[in-house]
Amino acid sequence: MEENILEFVEPYFSTKTAGLTKDISRAADNVDRISNFLYKCGKYAGSERLLQHAINWECLILHAYDPVILETKSRKGNSLRLQTRYQEAESVFVEVEKEYAAGDYGNDKGRVWNLLYLTRLTRDQGRFEEAENHLRDILVRTECVPERRGIYLETKNDLAWTLMKRSKLLEAEHVICDLIAVSTAELGHDHPDTKASMACLATVLSKLGQVRDSLNLYLECYAFATRTWGSSSPESINGGINVGYCLRALGRIKEAGELLREISGTAKRVFGPDHRYTVVIIGNLATCLLEQKQKYEGLEAAKRALSIQEKNPDLNKLDLIWSQEVQALALKANDQLQEAEVLLCKVLGRCDEIYGKTSHCTLEVTHNLGCILRDQNRNEEAKGLFKTVWGYQRDLLGEDHYRTLKTAFEYALLLDPITQRREVTTILRTAAQGLPKALDPLHPIHKRIAEAMKARNIELIAGDRDESD
Repeated sequence: MEENILEFVEPYFSTKTAGLTKDISRAADNVDRISNFLYKCGKYAGSERLLQHAINWECLILHAYDPVILETKSRKGNSLRLQTRYQEAESVFVEVEKEYAAGDYGNDKGRVWNLLYLTRLTRDQGRFEEAENHLRDILVRTECVPERRGIYLETKNDLAWTLMKRSKLLEAEHVICDLIAVSTAELGHDHPDTKASMACLATVLSKLGQVRDSLNLYLECYAFATRTWGSSSPESINGGINVGYCLRALGRIKEAGELLREISGTAKRVFGPDHRYTVVIIGNLATCLLEQKQKYEGLEAAKRALSIQEKNPDLNKLDLIWSQEVQALALKANDQLQEAEVLLCKVLGRCDEIYGKTSHCTLEVTHNLGCILRDQNRNEEAKGLFKTVWGYQRDLLGEDHYRTLKTAFEYALLLDPITQRREVTTILRTAAQGLPKALDPLHPIHKRIAEAMKARNIELIAGDRDESD
């Protein structure tokens, strides 16, 4: 589709149109509309090419600092950003901001959008504190300006995402719930912006441990996207990824794998084999394969995702870190423990640098490193890591969060079952009671807990669940 559109449109750009001001203006406007269509279909490279043509034509009839040209340049920069061509995108955004400042446009709508695009670039690069500060500044610029209401609401949504990345989960939940209430009242429950905010809330709830509630919201947003834009749209594919991730987190591995395989084919066909969506799906599929004990297939999928990431010199480094973590887990599953440890230590260093030592992302990587050390019989080192992570998770996520309980369980397995029997018993019973509230009965953690309690002659009490039956 993209090449067909470009093949049809681009020959007109060679037409000699000097002096035909009205024709140039109309042509630039039409090209801009086609570019917007390609953008909404996820065809960011084609959108960028057409926007550059529109800029060339606009420059024939408008002065360099005209807001029309600056807005088109900014949108071109955003298309570059979505292709992960970050250096080029940042150069465009910075140039546009300088031109807005030189033209003394104040808080022109296009200027505020350019600042928001630049902030999203900052967030994509893992500069979350800087992004949060910029977003709060944009909120101040737009809060009391009725004409900027749409930008204000989008910025609130971006702020919630950024707060979540900084592990400010309760604040993120407050911001996004407030936004959903406002968006529902002003735009309606079925407006795309409301659904986007609901998807953000679903992610926050997942991080807070409310995985079932998260799945219900994701399913609603996914159904809306496929109904509104079709199954091949970026919104639908991203929605499918979210649903697949949530199903996997709950322990519904087979369903997650089936959905991810389905949307993987769509993503490859629509965006290509090296697109970010395709890589994220492959990574999620790899984890599903590993949890289904298909170790070799999982490792091959993880390698494929990482190799695609590493081919891009201007890649999204947050995606790269995640792909490296998946690769490390695949190596662990295939008993390549030393390689897994080296790679995961590298990931941990990057997470510490980007997210902070006590963020939920860093703690999850540290937990996984503890599992690798345990599998190498380095039990004291592993136990120390699990204890540290458990303490931080209790403060950040709460005693009853499923990630907190899973870490506590791993820690308990390394305690002496005789001399530390009381502590082991308390932890295992708490996990047996708490984890079924958050995770699906099919999740493998329930069987592991039941087996651990049986091996240590710890009896089940009222409220415990034996998922091995």
